[in-house]
Amino acid sequence: MLWNRATSELSLTAGPALQRAGIAGRVYLDENVNGRFDAGEPVIPEAFVRLGQSGALTDSAGVFRVWDVVPFEPVALQVDSLSLPSPLWVPATAAASISLAPNRFLPFDVAIVAGGTVEGRVVQVPGGLLGVPRFQDAYHGELDKDAWGLVHVAQQVNYKGTIWDTWDPAAPPFLEYIG
Repeated sequence: MLWNRATSELSLTAGPALQRAGIAGRVYLDENVNGRFDAGEPVIPEAFVRLGQSGALTDSAGVFRVWDVVPFEPVALQVDSLSLPSPLWVPATAAASISLAPNRFLPFDVAIVAGGTVEGRVVQVPGGLLGVPRFQDAYHGELDKDAWGLVHVAQQVNYKGTIWDTWDPAAPPFLEYIG
């Protein structure tokens, strides 16, 4: 028998209960993106939560339970984004590494956030280099960032869904070039 403090439920298990661990929580759409389940935020049923080699589907209340995990061993917790109702929803954290204590359930809610697509271009004019890793250590602050910015493309063509660029301003037009 197992007592789940997170859900205040008593349940039976087919496997060993002593010296094992578990995790229980809910998967929800974090509408205000604060990382906490708030009243009124929708839960997500039938989301697949993976904990190491084990996993569980959330029920109609968005609740999942996974038991029979080896305690003290770090294990990854992930939500399968393909099991979410919208392709634009993604877990707020791709994966969490969790070490569980024995003989108990760890309460752990999983936030899902709404994503989106960005179409078009993001350009900073005039296209200078903004940041360089280890700028002070490796370059002693002497790298001329303006000299290493974006190189302007002389010609760009979207041909059958693929982008073709050239930096040569004297190059023939793309369609003429490919014949």
